[in-house]
Amino acid sequence: MLTIVMTGATGFIGRHLVSHFLEAGEAIRILTRSPGKAQKLFGSSVSVYPWDAVHSGDWEAALIDADVVIHLAGASIARYWTAGYREQIRQSRVQSTSLLVDAMTRRVTGPLVFCQMSATGIYGNRGDEVITEQTAPGKGFLAEVVREWEAAGECPPDRSIRRVVLRSGVVLGRDGGFLPRMEWPMRLFLGGYPGSGKQWFSWIHVDEIYRILQFFIRQPDASGVYNLVAPEPLPLREFCQTLGTILKRPCWMPIPATPLKLLLREMAEEMIFTSQRVLPQRLIQQGYTFQFPTLLDALKDLYSRQ
Repeated sequence: MLTIVMTGATGFIGRHLVSHFLEAGEAIRILTRSPGKAQKLFGSSVSVYPWDAVHSGDWEAALIDADVVIHLAGASIARYWTAGYREQIRQSRVQSTSLLVDAMTRRVTGPLVFCQMSATGIYGNRGDEVITEQTAPGKGFLAEVVREWEAAGECPPDRSIRRVVLRSGVVLGRDGGFLPRMEWPMRLFLGGYPGSGKQWFSWIHVDEIYRILQFFIRQPDASGVYNLVAPEPLPLREFCQTLGTILKRPCWMPIPATPLKLLLREMAEEMIFTSQRVLPQRLIQQGYTFQFPTLLDALKDLYSRQ
């Protein structure tokens, strides 16, 4: 049985991971700002440690004898970016990661796997360029934040901490994230894609993340940066059309770019109209086999569930 410490456990991805790890018989310790919410979600099956992501404290005891730390915490980027919220996006990632690494450095004595969530946002807008882990960082607010975020997770080389950085694409699930926002207008026959729809869309099934984490935990030579995406990215227009096929609804309404850019400004440029054709090159090289390699595979699975 593994002892796994997790931040961000009450969020969309975290809820799925906790459920899977508990089913596998692992011991879960949750660091959270919302201990009441965590207890309500998971009950007595997990150990909950109050954590403000800013200060050292009693929560550090959760790290003692831990085998794995999975760091997911960070403010949502799917909100309007005021100047204040931009800083919250940055600090919730950089500060919490620095705090966690400092605590691990002081508290961890045995071998530990540190799985740090990151994002493909580090690559910026790359058009049709094929992106691998060797691709240089791009430009823009999100690229800048992710660079700082990853730098904050650097662990001292003299510690027995094996760090894996997961640059995640858009995570697909029925109960959170991007997919429900696309689904409801399509069910009302208002499905469409923003702009030309030619921007590349890199994605991953939420349950694939669990399988990949299990792969990393048990692969002693896995370390460094990995693109957490399915091997078949596709243009956003094709995503919309595939979703329409699953829902038996048309995807016929292009959404003009200009109003979105005027309304959302930088957020529109970086989240809606950015094109990222990202491949999981290192995952494939290390022998990982995807359960959901194509979008059709992923959507069929998600929409086959009650």
